[in-house]
Amino acid sequence: MREDNQTYYDSPEFKEILQSFEDMIDNERAIYFDGSDIADIADYYTMNMELDKSDIASDYGLRLHPNNSEILIAKANNLLLKGRKEDAKAIAETISDNHNQEVLYVKGVIELAYNKIDSANTFFKNAYSCSNSDYDLLSDIIIQLMENRFYDQAQEWIDLAFKETGNPDSNFYELQADLYFETKQFSLAIEWYNNMLDKFPYDTYPWEQLGRIYFESCDYIKAKECYEYIEAIDGENFTASLMKADCYINLHDYQTALKKYSLLLEKNESMASVLSFCCGKCCYYLRDIDKALEYLTKAEDSLDSNDTENFRIELYTYLAKVYIYNNNEEKALKYIYMGLSLDPENDELDLLINLTKQNN
Repeated sequence: MREDNQTYYDSPEFKEILQSFEDMIDNERAIYFDGSDIADIADYYTMNMELDKSDIASDYGLRLHPNNSEILIAKANNLLLKGRKEDAKAIAETISDNHNQEVLYVKGVIELAYNKIDSANTFFKNAYSCSNSDYDLLSDIIIQLMENRFYDQAQEWIDLAFKETGNPDSNFYELQADLYFETKQFSLAIEWYNNMLDKFPYDTYPWEQLGRIYFESCDYIKAKECYEYIEAIDGENFTASLMKADCYINLHDYQTALKKYSLLLEKNESMASVLSFCCGKCCYYLRDIDKALEYLTKAEDSLDSNDTENFRIELYTYLAKVYIYNNNEEKALKYIYMGLSLDPENDELDLLINLTKQNN
């Protein structure tokens, strides 16, 4: 394991090796590569979720170096990401180097895929004992445990990290804060994210997480303040601007929310369905019904496969409300039934049917 894979992947040395490999594939010719270089190429593709390319690299490498543990590890990692845990385990079991931290670590990750926490922890402990106190490995283990929702075990490893490092770096502060966030211990999460900000006041990540906590807790004023700090640090942060607008709409300041959503819409046509819907929703509550219909219609016209069923139901609901307001029973019922086709048990849409009939 390289201490900083991304730094190496950005280096001229790696870029030259990668280019040589890709030229070889494009030209359908075979050349020799060192086993470590092939493993790096496979890992690079896996990191960028180019899993088929990673397969090509590792398979080619194994033809050159059939028992190379680095390439086999890269192959196993790729198979895990593809959900092929049995194939990953079969690959890992062919690696006999039980004093290699990477081998032990990937075997632990495979055990996690089977929810075998005790055997996974045993592999992780053996990996760390072989690692000469590799703090990057500690981080990787904690992240894997958290991603698989083994929070108690993750806390044990975080405690070990604090003990081992003496003065823990921001990475372990972040992991502790994230664990409190994931386990809904929000008061502790707030304390730890603030600890991070004391050390790194211009890091936007703690502000993002604090904003999420306050937003989920319906404290939209504090959430808005967090997103304002992010905007001050990074004026082009789209997510912060969007969440700030969401705070305004939840505070019922529809005029300010509309202004912010419309500015975002001008710059982000790729999110036209969501942002147009938000604008339409604001206009509906401002009783600018013609403008609401214009925005909501644009939202419907912009729907694509990325829009969820829940979003579509909400959009159809507001379109129905607008047409009820305009006394257009036919169009109102059209959108009510479109919504009910996605959620037949939707109580709000059922109520809108009765309201439509009462108005006509």
